[in-house]
Amino acid sequence: MSALIVFGIFAGLAIIGAPIMTALGLAGLTGTVGILNIPGTVMPQGFFSSVDSWPLLCTPFFLLSGAIMGKCGPATALFDMCEKFLGHIRGGLAIAVVVACAFFGAITGSGIATAVAIGSMAVPEMLRAGYNKNLTYGLVAVAGTLGLMIPPSIYMIIFAGMVSGSVVEYFTAGYLPGIVIAAMMIVIAVLMSPREVRPRYPWDQRWKALKHALPALGMPVIVMGSIYTGVFTATESAALSILYCVVICPIFYRDKFTFKAFIQATKDACKTTSQIYLILGAVAAFSSAITYMKVPQTISQIVVDMHLTPTVFMVGCAIVYLIFGMFIDVIPILYLTVPIFFPVTQVLGINTLHFMIMTIVMTMVAQVSPPFGVILFALTGTFKEKIETVVRGALPFIGVLLVACLLVIFVPQLSTCVVELVLY
Repeated sequence: MSALIVFGIFAGLAIIGAPIMTALGLAGLTGTVGILNIPGTVMPQGFFSSVDSWPLLCTPFFLLSGAIMGKCGPATALFDMCEKFLGHIRGGLAIAVVVACAFFGAITGSGIATAVAIGSMAVPEMLRAGYNKNLTYGLVAVAGTLGLMIPPSIYMIIFAGMVSGSVVEYFTAGYLPGIVIAAMMIVIAVLMSPREVRPRYPWDQRWKALKHALPALGMPVIVMGSIYTGVFTATESAALSILYCVVICPIFYRDKFTFKAFIQATKDACKTTSQIYLILGAVAAFSSAITYMKVPQTISQIVVDMHLTPTVFMVGCAIVYLIFGMFIDVIPILYLTVPIFFPVTQVLGINTLHFMIMTIVMTMVAQVSPPFGVILFALTGTFKEKIETVVRGALPFIGVLLVACLLVIFVPQLSTCVVELVLY
């Protein structure tokens, strides 16, 4: 009954439009102090401990480096390279969008940053080439979510911090699913693309575009290479990514790198980091309440008594994520569900990498799920387009993500084989 009261307060506040941070914090405060009579000093202690994490320090570093890459030139160079090499074939611009989002996702780790940065260049080009608005905006929105799966992913970092897992393992596990999902998006995008093709660019222009993009392409190589070789930890490599950005942008992207753009990138990164950390503190209060009420242990026992198979449980988790994703942002979803679901996965013998990849796929769905998908609103705000247009175009690609989730659930090797081959 106590747990139901806590969840009810959270749901009620969320329904009336309270910020997620407020809803979680007040529900947690009510449960911890009001119902369980735990001293109020536990709240600030829990807030501090939730953000005082060495692995979690990757988050502001990658957010800042991604913001710099998006506003100071590299994102433009990446899309230009993809468009020069792929734009002449049927659906070439659509393919270029997916490939550019995959590359940029490997730089930023953020779905919103990827969609807005690549979309700012891709949308005008696609509309001029005869792509309809629905396909254009929908593809950009969903392809942007590749930044959640392809390392370095901010959400993998958060997940690793929650379950005390290895960031390196989680990064490695994301490569193959990310490539598979990107390939599935490309197939659907090409089938939906107009038949007209653009002129083929001469090779001298292609090589020039590749040369211009090479400094940007070097960032994931250097960052991930330093992690895998053991030269730096994941957090140190995240800090290295900022240094790399501030070195290459003034040298290779002087036309885009300005003091104003750099300051704006810094402001954006600080704003996003602050939002994430405030939500983490509120979630810590909420998680403490449900943990003291033994909600995770109770659910684990219920699942054991029901004799659910791992596959059935994973499908059930995916359905919960799908419903939550329609109304709640990704980070609160992770902090609400993982403390409850993860202990059950351990009881059922589900591989943590398998559960993590399924979770990340569903967070990708959450960022583009109507009515409150954050990437949907980011694109409508950036391009002043109706949200209905973006949603209609996104639906086929949301279907791709849901099929990919089922593929991940029923083929666990998709989540684990690369880790086993590369790290073990």
